[in-house]
Amino acid sequence: MGSLFSYKTHFEYLSERLDPRKHQRGIKIKLAHFLRVTPGYISQVLAGKINLTLEQADLANSFLEHSIDESDFFILLVSRDRAGTTTLKEHYSIQINKILKKRMEVSAHLEKKLELSPLAQSIYYSSWLYPAIHVAVTIPKLRRIHELINFFHITKDNLLAILDFLESNGLVIKKGESIMPTQNWVRVDRGSPFFNQTHRIWREITLRVLDQNEPLNLHYSGIFSIDDKVADQVRKELLSTIRSSVGSFQSAQEEHLQVFSLDFYKLPPKK
Repeated sequence: MGSLFSYKTHFEYLSERLDPRKHQRGIKIKLAHFLRVTPGYISQVLAGKINLTLEQADLANSFLEHSIDESDFFILLVSRDRAGTTTLKEHYSIQINKILKKRMEVSAHLEKKLELSPLAQSIYYSSWLYPAIHVAVTIPKLRRIHELINFFHITKDNLLAILDFLESNGLVIKKGESIMPTQNWVRVDRGSPFFNQTHRIWREITLRVLDQNEPLNLHYSGIFSIDDKVADQVRKELLSTIRSSVGSFQSAQEEHLQVFSLDFYKLPPKK
């Protein structure tokens, strides 16, 4: 099924979303129980004979694990479908069209290299969860809300806020119940004001991982006294290893999240 934003009414959307041939069996009965109504009531809603109330729409947002943006849009669809006058319908249609126009502007960049605004970059690099979740949805088994919550051990509200940010910036897209990656990636170069920040974030995560003492994790730290010639040789070998590893990463199957950090520098640091 398509994105929620591609549907004209909440009846059409719910009919697709609750289709047992495409989704989990018994989902209509589960939704009815969640909304505290009968399955027959849900069938009438799907047939377009009655509308959800706004309170039921709010509960449905939670049941269907809508993101914040999806929740707002779904409420607007229900409100427009419930509107009793032409002017009120037009009022909600204007708000709906504003959202769709904004999403079209983002969609136009989905297959291009996208440069985040300074504000968006400051948010993206404010926590390891933004880049981690961004990459995590490339793994098929981590493309649903509950899977990401269980994997990262975060609250649903926190996850939805992060996904809304990633989607609004063209980094992921929600298709039905799944969150899918786009072709856009965020890279930070040495001249970026966020260069130091992103490296600090991943080294802080590494410190946490060290405490777990997992046997398959690889950690190495050492200090040596060497000459400039050898230092230059090691630096070139490490750069070659990085290029080779990144090439392997690009052709690998998306199964696990793996962090690759490397440091090689001269002591003492400059004051």
